[in-house]
Amino acid sequence: MKKYIIFLILNFLTIITTFIVFIFSIKYNIENYVQIKDINYLKNAIIAIDNNLKENIFHYVKNNHILLKPFKLILYKNNKIVFSDFENPDNKDFYFNNVEIGNDLYSYGYDLSEYAKYINNFFDSLIFLEYNNKFYPEPLPNTNYKKLKLNDIYFYIIFNKNFTTLLDQELPIFITINILLFSLLLFLIYKIFALSNKELNNLFLFLENNENIELKTKKGIFLKEKIKHIINESKNKKKEVEELKTEIKKININHNNLINEFIFYINTPLQTLINSISLNLSEDIEKKIITNIISEINIIINKFKTIFYHEYNVGNQNFFEFFDINEFHSNLIYFLSIYIDKNNITVEKEINIKNKFVFTNKNKLYKALYEILLLIFMDKNGGRIDILYTSTDNFLEIKIIDNDNIHNDYILLLNNKSLFDKSNIESYKIESILKYIDDLNGKIFLTQSASNSIIKIEIPIDINEFIINFDFNALKSSYLAKLIEKKYTVNQAEKYLYELLSIYVDVLKNSQNDTLNDLISVLEKNDFYLLTNWLKFILKYPDNKNIVQFKNLLIKKLESL
Repeated sequence: MKKYIIFLILNFLTIITTFIVFIFSIKYNIENYVQIKDINYLKNAIIAIDNNLKENIFHYVKNNHILLKPFKLILYKNNKIVFSDFENPDNKDFYFNNVEIGNDLYSYGYDLSEYAKYINNFFDSLIFLEYNNKFYPEPLPNTNYKKLKLNDIYFYIIFNKNFTTLLDQELPIFITINILLFSLLLFLIYKIFALSNKELNNLFLFLENNENIELKTKKGIFLKEKIKHIINESKNKKKEVEELKTEIKKININHNNLINEFIFYINTPLQTLINSISLNLSEDIEKKIITNIISEINIIINKFKTIFYHEYNVGNQNFFEFFDINEFHSNLIYFLSIYIDKNNITVEKEINIKNKFVFTNKNKLYKALYEILLLIFMDKNGGRIDILYTSTDNFLEIKIIDNDNIHNDYILLLNNKSLFDKSNIESYKIESILKYIDDLNGKIFLTQSASNSIIKIEIPIDINEFIINFDFNALKSSYLAKLIEKKYTVNQAEKYLYELLSIYVDVLKNSQNDTLNDLISVLEKNDFYLLTNWLKFILKYPDNKNIVQFKNLLIKKLESL
């Protein structure tokens, strides 16, 4: 008994010692990590500022306009001032850099005092600069610092010690309280140990089928009853394990069926690809066949990716855009042409839309129509398909007429909305079609006449209703994330986006704004696709009543950010 108590005490003291060492190690590592992080952050910020200045100087020389300017600048060419923010440059302490634009060498400078103030905006720590044996700001405090040299300038970082100072103040109290708590814990463990040891011995006797053993503690009695319950339940586990094995076998069979079906689906286009390569075809025909087959293989692979990962819950709102319905239809038929040609099907279109541009989620609409037409083509040999596009101010109606075909399976599949079999690829196809239409807030209708099967889809395309409910804060956050990924700091990204949106609103209010082309270029460069798409369409139809209303709502939403 005594040797266990000695071991318990030694183990307890070891835990306390390790705990104290660990605390001081954390303190040291926090200080070291924060300092290294701040030094690297400062270095990256300085490099980013320098690159940004060069880009703005280049833009000024080319376009006589500076987009963004963090502080006052002066620019020389051949020792002559070509740009200056300073009324009296001779009274300033400038730091100069050179930049070559075309075949000309320019020299740009900035006041080191302003530069130091600007850099200090990005840090909790205090930054001092030294250049030509002079400090900015003056004087350098007599305290601990880290030193960094970049571009002939020395940067002194005096770290903010608030956190570590607080840690130093609270650390002795924290350690004392925890030692007391550990001591109390040791005492309780010791008191419980003796009684528990006896109770455990009695429990072992009970496990040896001696049910007459009596236990004195509530925990012991509870544990005894629990053990009895576990013993009784374990007798039923074998049956449950067998049932689980059967279920796993079913899952494996379903999985293997999907794999085999994937192999079957992809084998046909691959064999066609091999056959087309071996045939002596003209280059244009061979290229078209190979392109179509590769496209079909990619579609099959993406379809099975969707099945295996069940990726149906992609957000739908942020992808609503203006697009040309004629171009949309041409792309749709092009990527289905391999099935159309193979099954000798004629596809006719009719577009009764005043404005060839519509507004909805192009990607989801494309996927829904593609899957529906693929279902029809797989079940049809010869004949004609009519696709009719009509619209009102608020709805786009797409009618697919399968002429002279009332004996089909796809209508039954689309009607069986409540049945979903994970082992059947057709179920996934129907599930995805219905999910895409639901994401578009649309409806699907299925009818049959004497000789034709008809599928009609109604999609709302009310642009003003969309803009009223659109989450612009989410859009702003996504754009900020893109800018930060491009090495902007959070403050830089917010400032940049704010100025960009201000210019965007000005262009919406005045389409003759001189910055229009620059704005579109910047939007495309930063991959701000939605704002680019909307701006180009608004500028293309300046007199359309609905578009003007859409523009005014957009201006209000952007100004409120």
